[in-house]
Amino acid sequence: MSLFYHILEDTQHLLTEKGFDETSLNSPDKPGWLFQQLRNQLSLALRESLAYKEPVAFQLRATGFFNEDRDIVLFNLHFLFDAGAGTLAIPQLEMHYNKRTLSLKLQDPSGLPHSSQAVSLFAKPQLLQRPVKAKAPVGKSSASQTINRSKKP
Repeated sequence: MSLFYHILEDTQHLLTEKGFDETSLNSPDKPGWLFQQLRNQLSLALRESLAYKEPVAFQLRATGFFNEDRDIVLFNLHFLFDAGAGTLAIPQLEMHYNKRTLSLKLQDPSGLPHSSQAVSLFAKPQLLQRPVKAKAPVGKSSASQTINRSKKP
């Protein structure tokens, strides 16, 4: 089996396991539509990555209907394909629900949450991280620092 089909099969298995398929999302789309989009995007990324010898980013969008269709979540899965390394990463998942956006940075594809957890993830308090420019004392250069802030109850 070629590398392309191996990566495609592994990714389809992961997405199905994590609830990113038409049945789990209660999607009105025809079963297999999301995976067809994945195949098309991965095929384009493969050609582009081979031609330019650099990783190529692409996205898949899906909509989930939960709690008897009362809760609608828009998912945006970010992928990064590197033909040279033979890898397909999922570095980020964006979710949109109730006019709010939640973006999760993923270190590993196994960290992708199950789609059915989306609504509950919006209810959890989130740690806010912002880069803040620190003012340096006179005579010293300024440096960028990251300050962690969390909401206090």
